[in-house]
Amino acid sequence: KNIIYFKKMTGAYCSVKGCKKYAPQIRNEDISFHNFPKDDNLKQQWIDFCQRGKNWIPKQYSKICSRHFNTEDFEANYMWELLNISTKRRLHNNTVPSRRENSEEEDVKKLY
Repeated sequence: KNIIYFKKMTGAYCSVKGCKKYAPQIRNEDISFHNFPKDDNLKQQWIDFCQRGKNWIPKQYSKICSRHFNTEDFEANYMWELLNISTKRRLHNNTVPSRRENSEEEDVKKLY
């Protein structure tokens, strides 16, 4: 009798259809992952952006990577930047993802 064991994948991955960003792959890249908002209207806009189908509902740990946001969508913390302290990038309230993976715009730069 053969037994096959499956190891559950751990780590963040981007929920946007076609995006292949997965946390263990990008350790040396400047990409952060962001939780879906709690506000229902804003959350629906994020879901629509993901293009995963009408019935797709994000799970508790579903995320979208920073490549789908513009630089100005992130809060700038100049004190942390001056002190050269790395911290998680935070999105402004009511921010909606707007960039596709194949966008010709400059990649989102590290703000801290």
